Amino acid sequence: MIELPEEMEMSDIGGVKSPREAAWALIDATTSGPAERIHDLIKKGYIGPMCDFLLSLDYNVVQQAINAVEIILKLGAQDAIDNAYPVNQYAVLIEERRGLDKLKFLEAHNVDEISMKAYDIIENFFNKDYEDARPPSSQ
Repeated sequence: MIELPEEMEMSDIGGVKSPREAAWALIDATTSGPAERIHDLIKKGYIGPMCDFLLSLDYNVVQQAINAVEIILKLGAQDAIDNAYPVNQYAVLIEERRGLDKLKFLEAHNVDEISMKAYDIIENFFNKDYEDARPPSSQ
């Protein structure tokens, strides 16, 4: 298991020995860490890099990244329930970082497990009700 150092910042993602090492550090922290750790990573801006890993050429990275995104979305859904938020805030962040576009792309992946997982995530977290409940842009 790769440990994600407590002091790791966004610039550290590029400072590791390889993109795969950065991916595994982030994925491992997301998939095996407590909810508080995941919230902290999201506050530090790690959703963007996680979404980027969805388009990795390494099948194992894609498989683990899609699992990590699902965990993040489940946590966001629970937060929305617990705090009476109108939407899953993490779904909004993932969409803003083009994660939804990347999930749509993965629906056509040649590995059925990945394409089905992408489809399920879109259906469960980015359905029409999500679109209708999203607050209007402030721009």
